Amino acid sequence: MMEDKDEFVQAVKQNWTFSEIEIIGLDDYPTYAGRDDAIFLTFEASFFEGKTFESARFKMWCKKVKKDKLHNIEDDYYGGFSLILEKESYDLVTSMRMKPAMKLFTEGGVKFVNFKPGIVASYLRVIQYGLENRLKYEDVKKSTTIKNLIEDTLYITDDLINTHKLTEEEFAAIYPYPYKFVTIDEMNYMLLTNRKFFYYISVSHDIQFVNNKTGELICPSLYPNNLKEFKILLKHNVKVIKRVEKTGKQ
Repeated sequence: MMEDKDEFVQAVKQNWTFSEIEIIGLDDYPTYAGRDDAIFLTFEASFFEGKTFESARFKMWCKKVKKDKLHNIEDDYYGGFSLILEKESYDLVTSMRMKPAMKLFTEGGVKFVNFKPGIVASYLRVIQYGLENRLKYEDVKKSTTIKNLIEDTLYITDDLINTHKLTEEEFAAIYPYPYKFVTIDEMNYMLLTNRKFFYYISVSHDIQFVNNKTGELICPSLYPNNLKEFKILLKHNVKVIKRVEKTGKQ
């Protein structure tokens, strides 16, 4: 499942500086589970009614004890993003029952479109920026950085075209500022360089505008379910850019 383990480990360690970070194996997990100072970045897969594959994602979390008589354990969730399966892999997994499908995941029998070191590192920068600046969702809506897109090129992963059946002409008709479509591999390379640029990335239904250098979300994430909703949300963000330019506020 991992294309280049060394590159992946290096990208994670270079981009997560908020605290110490270790790369551990599944056999090591029991040693850390339940520790007050342990937070985990893990991969998980979900199944509908235990049979049909639904989604796969990265998740940052820790175990938290609820303060009640039963002392139930629950997850304290920090963030996550969905992993997009290649078409052939999705067909393979959805046709199998839960246990065989999980074996495919753990033994590397499936491939993900966006399981790349740079994309995971970028995701960590977004979480780290929020933690360092003690941000809440409301704070993202107050950011004025989005106005920079009037002059700065916005890079967009071309899977957006495939996911929402969107043509570049349709995108250009809505978005009047500089932009460029790039492949997932090109985006991955750009993210690994950690240079300053803005990008618009689709992680399943979650679409984000991000300042790569800092990890700042420059507007709230979007969750379009179809092409019509995507166009509506894109038009909304163009209005936000114009409003910030004019008033200095989102």
